[in-house]
Parts: sequence; structure tokens; C-alpha cells
Amino acid sequence: MRNGAIRATVTPKDVNLGFLFEKIWQVVAKDIVWEYLLNITVRSSEPRIYEKRDRYGKTYWQVYDPVTNFCYSFDSENEVRIWLEKRYYSK
Repeated sequence: MRNGAIRATVTPKDVNLGFLFEKIWQVVAKDIVWEYLLNITVRSSEPRIYEKRDRYGKTYWQVYDPVTNFCYSFDSENEVRIWLEKRYYSK
């Protein structure tokens, strides 16, 4: 080793799995489970709209459409309105 650098080896026992699973739950699984529970308990064809913030604090809107089973993200409320109008009036 040069310049007094310290070499560290990370082994599986060093990883805090509880912390890792908690972070995965907070970022991904929570939304998926919540959406699933809503789908099996509330049978509606109406879209669900959520106002969210990314890790930088920027606001965005997430729309779940139970008819198509797709999730959309929009940067502004106006984009959500346009999507809703197209969804309802383009049929």
C-alpha cells in the first residue's frame, strides 16, 4: 500500500440488512404494497393522483390508471390535467 492508505474489506456480516431492507421499503416497496392494497380493496376505474417530491425536493405528480394498470409521472399539475382530458375525451 502506498502513502499509508488503509485497505478495508467489507464482508456480508458487516452489512446491516435491517437498515438495507428498511431503505428499500421506504423507496420502492411501500408504494407498490400500498397500490396493491388499494387495488384489492377499492375497485375503481378512477385514476389516483399523488403529489410527490424527489430527493432534491422538486415536486412532481404520479398518476396511477387502474384501467391500463400503468403509472405515469408528470412535472406539473397542468400536464396532469391535459392527460386527464385526453383520457376522458379522446374515446
